Amino acid sequence: FINEHNAALNTTVQLMASDQLSSVKAFIAEHQLNQKAHYFETTFHGKPWYMLTYGKYPTEKTAQAALQQLPITLKKQRPWVKSFAIIEKEIQLQKVIA
Repeated sequence: FINEHNAALNTTVQLMASDQLSSVKAFIAEHQLNQKAHYFETTFHGKPWYMLTYGKYPTEKTAQAALQQLPITLKKQRPWVKSFAIIEKEIQLQKVIA
């Protein structure tokens, strides 16, 4: 997914993260996120860590605007804006850096 993203769309919203892939998949199903959500695996404290992101945006500002439009049920998770460059680095290094 990251390698497929358009270079002009370099930012996303991270909705949540978990050490349980089943929790991430359940969250996607519960909130009917389907095609707009993607998860990535890295490592956190030596264990598998799954990050769930939502959408692709050209700038941090547009991602922040999209975050503000999320339903309250998603905002409860305290989502934040994150660049695909950081996500790529986290996957390569196999550790969470941001």
